[in-house]
Amino acid sequence: MTDKKQTTVVIVAEVDPEAEEIEIHVQPCEGGYHAPKVHDFGSSSGRTVKKSAWDKSDNSHEGIRRPGARLKKGLPPGPSKRDILNAKDSELQQEKLDRRKILEKTMAKADVEIQLKTEFEERERQLECEWDDLLGF
Repeated sequence: MTDKKQTTVVIVAEVDPEAEEIEIHVQPCEGGYHAPKVHDFGSSSGRTVKKSAWDKSDNSHEGIRRPGARLKKGLPPGPSKRDILNAKDSELQQEKLDRRKILEKTMAKADVEIQLKTEFEERERQLECEWDDLLGF
């Protein structure tokens, strides 16, 4: 017979008030106990959330969240973290492209100004040479 430990576990969960029964299975794992699955038999979705109650990697203080909770309340589904990060990344890429375009336009203007100035100086020298030729210098 194995030694049994008595452990007090506090699980914070967002529960559907219309659910008839909620069953939580706690299984031993290496390094301690955790709640790997939450079965909500009262909901129509029948989804299983595989998330440890102590996993706060998403910095939420709501404990275990069921995936369909927002849909059941009639709210539109919120963006996922991946969508948010992709949006931020695409915004940064767009800013870089905008900056590059502005820089290219500025450089093109500078090139045109330099070219015009060079052409003007060349024409001025030609006119001076023509005047010198006409005056006999």
